[in-house]
Amino acid sequence: MRTIKIGERSSFDIRNANLIGFLIKIVGVGNAVNTDPVDVPYKARLLVKLRQAGFNETIVDGTVLGLSKGTIPRNEQWVASDSLGYRVVTAKAAGAAGVLEWTHKILFPTVINLNGDDVMTVEFELPSDALTTHDTATSYMGIKIIDGIGSQFYIPKIKEYILPALDTKYENFLGDNVLRVVFCGAATHTPIEDGLKNVEIYSDRRTYTVEDFELAMEALANESESIIVVDQEHDHLNLKCAMDGSTNAAGDLRMIVTDYFINGQLASAGASRTAKFKNKLAQKI
Repeated sequence: MRTIKIGERSSFDIRNANLIGFLIKIVGVGNAVNTDPVDVPYKARLLVKLRQAGFNETIVDGTVLGLSKGTIPRNEQWVASDSLGYRVVTAKAAGAAGVLEWTHKILFPTVINLNGDDVMTVEFELPSDALTTHDTATSYMGIKIIDGIGSQFYIPKIKEYILPALDTKYENFLGDNVLRVVFCGAATHTPIEDGLKNVEIYSDRRTYTVEDFELAMEALANESESIIVVDQEHDHLNLKCAMDGSTNAAGDLRMIVTDYFINGQLASAGASRTAKFKNKLAQKI
């Protein structure tokens, strides 16, 4: 696990690996005895760039909390809750500062196979205002890759958007190859509590309005308080949102979008890798 202290930013390269995402932890140490550190949501950041198969662009861009909420997996019709974690490492006491740990999984929708000249550059940052009442010398952020198994046919891209504070309307043409759209609000709020009223979806697949009561149902089923409005592939996707601007005065309403890039080289490499696996499996029969 690579680590940085609060107030720092660092980067590293990944080569010759198969990964499905990142595991991140933020550890806060109280700045005095009988004091807990306080996590400030949407401050820690992650930026990932990938050079592979003629592609050389950013594939992950956002805050750690937003990205973990935006990529949280579904278990059938329910949303899993293991992408966000919290534990007390040391309870605050008269003779001890509190030590708290926040953990996040950021997951790709596919494994990424890094081979040959492929390189992924990961930049992670824990700004000085990401915690309060903390010890600056010992509070830190750590990151490690989550190993994956399988064949890659496309390059996933995940981006976090911040919806403008006080606005009552928001529109974003997201285009083709969109796999998922998730809305989230402040750390302890659902998007509804931060002003989201409805979402209109226009694409090659459907024209549909997600009404306020549907948003509320999704939020109740989801322990991370995020709302998934698109969870299957769409092309020509355009979203229109109605919002209560005064409720979103702090600008806490966010949208996390997952789409992908594909070309012949990626598809061919994925098919070849799958064929090798099937051939190996056949030899075992």
